[in-house]
Amino acid sequence: MEYRTKERNIAECSASASWDVTPTSAKQNAQGIVRRRNMRKKQDQSTEMGWLRKILGVSRLQKVRSDTVGNILEQEETIIVTIQKTRLTWFGHVQLMEDNRHPHKELHC
Repeated sequence: MEYRTKERNIAECSASASWDVTPTSAKQNAQGIVRRRNMRKKQDQSTEMGWLRKILGVSRLQKVRSDTVGNILEQEETIIVTIQKTRLTWFGHVQLMEDNRHPHKELHC
């Protein structure tokens, strides 16, 4: 009877497993990421418009267009633009850090 060690089982499993990423799966993964980003952006826009409508005291049943709500409140930029500006500011900050700092390492792993 042959006894197997843990190391041997791990070696056999990793040798038989296929870890290659095919171009099709990479493309599908990228499409999924873009789809999730777009969904998140729509959720943020929806949440922002809900807040603006509450500020004005306007319900969705009154059928006031989103553009009109933004114009009445003199909204200069949306929350999406504000988030993008904040992220770019943070990215610039991390880029200027030394290479041994943790945020810089995580960004460039």
